[in-house]
Amino acid sequence: LGQKVTLEIRNRLFSHIINMPHRFFDESRSGDLTNRISKDTAELQGILELFITILARSLPTIIGVLIVVFALDWVYATTFIFVIPVVYMATTYFSNRTKDAMRSQRRLEGSMASTAQEAFYYHKAIASLSLENEITDDLIADGKLSADKGIQAGFYQGLLSSSIEFSVSLTKAFVLFIGALRILHGCLTVGQLTVFLTYLNSLFKPVREFSKFMGKAAKSMASNERIEEIMNITPEKMGVFELDD
Repeated sequence: LGQKVTLEIRNRLFSHIINMPHRFFDESRSGDLTNRISKDTAELQGILELFITILARSLPTIIGVLIVVFALDWVYATTFIFVIPVVYMATTYFSNRTKDAMRSQRRLEGSMASTAQEAFYYHKAIASLSLENEITDDLIADGKLSADKGIQAGFYQGLLSSSIEFSVSLTKAFVLFIGALRILHGCLTVGQLTVFLTYLNSLFKPVREFSKFMGKAAKSMASNERIEEIMNITPEKMGVFELDD
């Protein structure tokens, strides 16, 4: 399914680009356009994978666990939902940072591809003017910046995983503490607490899975924005949109 979706988007994107006027190609870099057709469209599979995973597995599990624990003890079950807004905020914040870093990296990779493509095409002129070192330096400079953005994206992904694990551990401690208090007041038995902790572990598995896929999907969403940027450009709007240089 992912391959079929990628192929369809790739076909539509290429058809859209190839029907643009000459001015569009004069203002664009061929390497960047090539990257959008090849690499960016391939990255879109991550969004599809995230959607299917959440819809078919993670979301039903979370809803099912919450229904069961609220049916058993709705007062105690409220302690389970504290982790959800924390996970949502952490996922949103770090995913957006990852997406911005990946979008910058994609732009730099497009610039590198354009530099290499132009160097190969105009190789005779470059050789005759002895510009090999200058071209190489430009490529290396973009490569270093691209690597920095990749490291930055990985850093935010690591912070996302760490924040989720911290939130999960904190919630477990809080749930256990409240459970101990309810046992002391005779509102809960040790057996019921064990059952609740088992359901809590079942709840955290899809939560971790969701955060993991959100980190991966951030890269796909960055590519999706680059594709939408091109698809939103029409001959009538050529004066409104500007492509990445």
